[in-house]
Amino acid sequence: MKKQLSIFLFLCQFPFLNFAQNFKQPKIVIGIVVDQMRSDYIYRYWSKLSDDGFKRLIREGFECKNVQYNYIPTLTSPGHASIYTGTTPAVHGIIGNNWFDPKVNAAIYAASDSAVHNLDGIGGMSPKHMLTTTIGDELMLFNNFRSKVIGISLKDRGAIFPAGKSGMAYWLEDNSLRFTTSTYYLRERNPVLSKWVIDFNNRKLPQAYLDSVWSPLYDIKTYTESTSDSNRYEEVLDVTKGNQPVFPYDLKKLKDINVELLRNTPFGDNVLKEFAIAAIEGENLGKDSICDMLLVSFSSPDEIGHSFATHAIETEDTYLRFDLQLSSFLKYLDGKIGKDNFILFLTADHGVLPNPVLLNDHQLPGGFIETNMMTDTLRYFFRTNYSDASLFKYYMNEQVWLNSALVKSKGLDKQKITENLGRYLMKLDIVADVLTRSQLEQNEYVLGRRSLVQKGFNYKRSGDLAIIFQPGFVKTSGPKTGTNHGSPYKYDTSVPLIWYGWNVKPGSTARQINITDIAATVSVMLNICQPSACEGFPIEELVK
Repeated sequence: MKKQLSIFLFLCQFPFLNFAQNFKQPKIVIGIVVDQMRSDYIYRYWSKLSDDGFKRLIREGFECKNVQYNYIPTLTSPGHASIYTGTTPAVHGIIGNNWFDPKVNAAIYAASDSAVHNLDGIGGMSPKHMLTTTIGDELMLFNNFRSKVIGISLKDRGAIFPAGKSGMAYWLEDNSLRFTTSTYYLRERNPVLSKWVIDFNNRKLPQAYLDSVWSPLYDIKTYTESTSDSNRYEEVLDVTKGNQPVFPYDLKKLKDINVELLRNTPFGDNVLKEFAIAAIEGENLGKDSICDMLLVSFSSPDEIGHSFATHAIETEDTYLRFDLQLSSFLKYLDGKIGKDNFILFLTADHGVLPNPVLLNDHQLPGGFIETNMMTDTLRYFFRTNYSDASLFKYYMNEQVWLNSALVKSKGLDKQKITENLGRYLMKLDIVADVLTRSQLEQNEYVLGRRSLVQKGFNYKRSGDLAIIFQPGFVKTSGPKTGTNHGSPYKYDTSVPLIWYGWNVKPGSTARQINITDIAATVSVMLNICQPSACEGFPIEELVK
């Protein structure tokens, strides 16, 4: 009996031994966010894509075909924060790229931080305003801060929010064309950039690309997925050509009049890909048994999209070139780390609307909304109904802030004011719906546009009234060229999502996946705690 008991106890150890032997994490997680990438771009340009970029990800990876942002506004800062925290602006607090802060009586930038300063350039940037942890923060906690989590982008916000509170972030400073960071990340008394960053900056890749010419990658006549090269839907990048937004673009001639020119060309993607490789080499990412993260946000597609919109040859050329950069990066990862040693996911921080003038030319609904027109309308309402336009304080991100102190001093009822304002705005043809603060605080909206407003509404930071415009309408502060985003409609909320690499089996799903499910999925794949306020659900096909 004693012998049998010993054998039984010995055998019982095997499940635990097997768990210990089988548990592992990949060497590195690569997160790629393409700024302003619509979910249909891959298939629209499919015939011209290489075999080793997007096509390889879809062929050998797992594609989620119905991925939605489950809040508004669909903008860059909230998008990156939501991907990596697994929750929405209502909780993580990044309610826009900018928002009005009554405490300082001014609009603030989502990544601004007056307590720190950038090493290159003016101002200071950090994730100070983000209220929750990210998957990178949780990986750091899991591995006792032995992991390396690095966010990189041409935009500061595209690097800062993915890197979380405990990671490292680098972004390109437009004036110097050098990658930099802030003292938030370098806490030494005399902070300096790492040697590998200095060495990369000394290569002066941005300057080299800005001394070149941007011409179409292929014969311009083959870009049949796009409108003609010369049309009225696009911003004029080269003012020396009059009103003709056409190829080629002599960047050397333009760089002195456009400080953000690199981001207005596909070559910004080339630079960032090379910087990603430099980060892997310089930080020895994926070298040991401790899982690392490299979180890369490609900004150029957004700048080009805003200028040229969705049906421009410039936009198509940008994605064909990006596909080649993606192919090159995948080949590098294969050789350096090995496909079975890394997880890669690719998604976008929001989609975008086609140019409304183009829509109208084809009998489709849409239009531009002048920002000044909206502020004038709001002032007119308060001047007419309350004899004081100064009761209106600020309009941003389709939200209205009242002058709370003045409302109180006049003995007015703020809730009644917003209700009256809502009824007035609903008379405008361009307005589809309005929601007052009291409605958002007292009700729970589960489906439809109102639920997206509520998930983007932070009670301490958001305004007193939210506006939803009709489908196809976007705000502008200038000419009716290019396009914009931020709405609750599918052209803005639908984005691609492809998984590739370690433990990812080829396949696809068309069921709805929310953008907040990414953080939950990565956490389960790594067997780490989900971010502190994560509301997403793991994608079952990837983790079962």
